[in-house]
Amino acid sequence: MGDRCVADNSAPRQLSDRDKRALAGSARATPFDLYDRLFPDYRGGDVFTYSWDNRRLKEMLGRSGKARSVEQVLTLPLRSAPPTLAGTGPAADLVRRTLMPKLPHIIGQMTGAVSYKKAFFELVWRLDAGQVVFDEIAWRPPASCEAGFDPMTGRPSGFRQMIAHPAGVTVPAEGQGTIPGYVRIPANRAFIYTHGTHREPVLGTSDLDVAFWCWETVQKLLFLWFQYLEKQSLPNVIAYGNDPDEADENAATIAEMKAGGSIGLQRPPDPTAKVFDILEASGAGADQFIAAVKYLDTMMVASVLAGFTELADNSTASRVGSYALSADQSEFFLSSRQAVADEMAHAINEHLIKPLVTYNFGADVPMPTVSIGPLSNRDTDRALDMLKAIVAAPQLNVPGSFVDELVKSTASYLGLDEQTVRTEIDKFAKERTAAPPPGVPPEAGHIGTAVRAATGMVQSGNGTASAPTPKPPTVRPPTAPGVSVSMPR
Repeated sequence: MGDRCVADNSAPRQLSDRDKRALAGSARATPFDLYDRLFPDYRGGDVFTYSWDNRRLKEMLGRSGKARSVEQVLTLPLRSAPPTLAGTGPAADLVRRTLMPKLPHIIGQMTGAVSYKKAFFELVWRLDAGQVVFDEIAWRPPASCEAGFDPMTGRPSGFRQMIAHPAGVTVPAEGQGTIPGYVRIPANRAFIYTHGTHREPVLGTSDLDVAFWCWETVQKLLFLWFQYLEKQSLPNVIAYGNDPDEADENAATIAEMKAGGSIGLQRPPDPTAKVFDILEASGAGADQFIAAVKYLDTMMVASVLAGFTELADNSTASRVGSYALSADQSEFFLSSRQAVADEMAHAINEHLIKPLVTYNFGADVPMPTVSIGPLSNRDTDRALDMLKAIVAAPQLNVPGSFVDELVKSTASYLGLDEQTVRTEIDKFAKERTAAPPPGVPPEAGHIGTAVRAATGMVQSGNGTASAPTPKPPTVRPPTAPGVSVSMPR
């Protein structure tokens, strides 16, 4: 019956109760690829994964200036973006009080998954006035952690970490299904951020995969290049003699001479004859090494859409780049970083905020949500210009809800607390609509006070400034189906 229902999906129809029961069921397939089944370990009913390149990636970031700059370009927009919380009520207040102060630091540590595919955190809970809250969201080094999964469904089941002890004492096994030297962190005490879930939902991806390959290739080129330079600095010598044995003896004598040393050789009877000659090299081979290294460095940057960082090197001899080209490329790059920021915010909402709220208030309360960014300022600049035009306009003919959303969208860009701005707008709107003058609809008063409140906060530069006391607007005859309201100056 289940197979028949699947076949009928080509022609959707309303299902009977019997067909619905047949259609419902668990998953049959697995998210693991055929070669992903070669896991490091299967123990306690779970499989564990490990990224073998993590330690080499750490070495690359510690030795390569180009790789370090690429990593900084990828993570700085994410680390500098302010997280904002949307939501009201006791659940949002709990998140705002216990989680939000820690969140910027946690987001910075989560950006390590850009390089290492995953970021591991151990959730340490504590009791606070009858509620269970985060005492610590402790980062754990990805090179020593292995993510656990259900072998069939691929659902996360926490992780385990290999513990290092100063005295070299191995941690004993925690029980059946465990091995010595590891600590098992269950799912309700673990937070794992997986980077690149759009392409690899289980294992994750690293934005430095191409950069890592380029770096390894550059190391080989540098080894050959330095060997070449060594040969160039120590020229080859051709030794002569009256016969081959004498020539070999002269060559061995010259080879043993150290820098600043002296040797004795018999002068040939012929005054025009030479005892030795220097075999000069052209030195033209170095250009090929430099070109190969530059090509690989360019590939590092191009693989992460950060080509705007190379505009000065790729432009004219005066190292002057194109501002328009840089602006377009940087905007496209920030769009890709915004996608990562949204992915990180989703992980925080699902694995940090949702458990915190559910454990204390249940699953039926509205869930507050965190957003990161926006990273791009282009749309915010347009919204801010529009808000300035509305504030300066002598008449206002736009809906109040539009003004509210416009103010909220520019609040975080101006460094204002979005929740404070929202509260201030609602407060002034209630004050104005409580006693509207005769002939003025409440919506018009709501618009006027909202704009005045936003204007006061924008001009003061903080979210706690109060707007001027609202005054009754001058009523004018309507020239359109809406009401035109004169803004008080």
